[in-house]
Amino acid sequence: MKTWNLLKSIFRRLDDYQRIRPDDYSYELHSGNEDEDYGLPSPAHRRRKSVLHKRRFSSTIFSVVSLVQHTLTLRRLVFILTATFFLLVMGILSSGIPSTYQDVRAYERLLPQHRIREAVSEKIGRDGVTERIHRRKYLWFDGALWGHGLNNVLQESFVMAYIAQLSHRSYVFEDHVWSKSPLPYTLYDFALRPSRIPMNAFISGPSAGGPFPEGGITRRAVSLEFFNTVCRPEERIVLNTKDAPIDASLGKGADEIVKWFLDEIKKVEDEPCVVIDSAGRTLFDRELFGTKRILPILSSLLESPILANFAWSPLVLSAVARNFAILQPDNLNDLYPSSPSYSHSNAGVLSGLVAVHLRRGDYSRHCYRLVGWDDEYMGVNQYEKLPDRFDADAYLREHNFHSSPVISSSPLMSTALSSRNSSTTPLSTIPHRTSEEHNILTPYYISHCLPEIPEIVARLHQVRLDNPGLKRVYLLSNGWGWWLNSLRESLKKDGWEDIMHGGELEMDQAQKHVAMAVDMAIAEKAEVFVGNGFSSLSGNIVTLRLSKGFKPESNRFL
Repeated sequence: MKTWNLLKSIFRRLDDYQRIRPDDYSYELHSGNEDEDYGLPSPAHRRRKSVLHKRRFSSTIFSVVSLVQHTLTLRRLVFILTATFFLLVMGILSSGIPSTYQDVRAYERLLPQHRIREAVSEKIGRDGVTERIHRRKYLWFDGALWGHGLNNVLQESFVMAYIAQLSHRSYVFEDHVWSKSPLPYTLYDFALRPSRIPMNAFISGPSAGGPFPEGGITRRAVSLEFFNTVCRPEERIVLNTKDAPIDASLGKGADEIVKWFLDEIKKVEDEPCVVIDSAGRTLFDRELFGTKRILPILSSLLESPILANFAWSPLVLSAVARNFAILQPDNLNDLYPSSPSYSHSNAGVLSGLVAVHLRRGDYSRHCYRLVGWDDEYMGVNQYEKLPDRFDADAYLREHNFHSSPVISSSPLMSTALSSRNSSTTPLSTIPHRTSEEHNILTPYYISHCLPEIPEIVARLHQVRLDNPGLKRVYLLSNGWGWWLNSLRESLKKDGWEDIMHGGELEMDQAQKHVAMAVDMAIAEKAEVFVGNGFSSLSGNIVTLRLSKGFKPESNRFL
């Protein structure tokens, strides 16, 4: 009540201030001039009118305050705030409470390589000091990605696990960490999301503790929790990476970077607990995975157990199997893992299905940024055996040839284009394109990165002509429902029998938060995959399909 009284007091003072005060002068127009007397009021009259207007305004404000005072009591204000908070909480909880994946964590802890007594033992030496004996060797990359999407984490973990395998050590894998909050959930897109998800909720391959082809548990990957248990801080040897040739400006390929790490690890090969200190840097970044620098190790990586024995988790596969009615496989066995020799058999292939990755959402901004960054397809998506290419320089040459022969024949431009085409030229020395060139290239980028419905329909029509057996479409997309429905109608008009998307899959709470992996598992088995060449998700799907024996020509891009 004191607050309302204070407000009323303030407005009363304002009202008093605006009251009419004695005029210092009074000036009237000559009465003989009737036109002027009729058309122009005196200054005194105008002053009285202005004061009257101000008094009415302050009176109106005072009335509003009085009305609010009598209608919005403190009790009602508390009620409104409480109701608003309640509705907000109900809106957040309406999407469901996510799983904490405790069953998956229990599974990880019970993996055979996590038996502590088989990994380390203790004995008392002659001097009475307890000595710990390690029976295995570990490699942990301290500073792995967190707060990023699953596919950024996956591509990094594949390379890290590959280095650990080549150095004959157990790779130390971590949770997929979205937030380092101590709470089990974090808020994202007005819904609860797990702060951390164990990696075995997504995958079960060698990079997540799965078995190697030769069997045994000596080199199987271990969790960070286990590593912290068996490797005390004083037992760890930390390798500094300040001299690692990871800077993109050096132009080093992935093969040279991997060799540097292997040479450094070899210097401490007798040490059981080795830690790679990232020194606050991202060791394997966008400049590696987003360029051809990754290609020198691609063939050996595809043949390594890390990818050759890659598997989706049982949780992901259960979601795929749960939706057999939507996916309509010719044979139900095609929904489950099978022999990787797909190039010689149709086993494990969802025949007649083309999976299409259509990234929307943040790509409405990101695709335009790619133009200014002079980016090309992700490195894996530039693999020479894949049929589709993104060649911005060729597009520029063709445009300049038709519009300005002088520019197209410029020696400076020819030098710039040839420099950009070289995979060995250090990035710091590659000339950047001009703003005029960026304007020319924008439609070319957008048509491949953020295509509109007519462009998507036309592209899939061509893919169907190249693969006459295709009849169904599965859309991997974060687009709005109305947009997907419009795309569905357009594809049906073009002759496709059935169109489905990830939002139509039936999944429980545990499966919903690994839904991206479910989409990827379906795309991995599709007869043809059409990806977004700029996306790490598409790059990972292409990588997994190649590792499982799918022919390169079965991987296309928008």
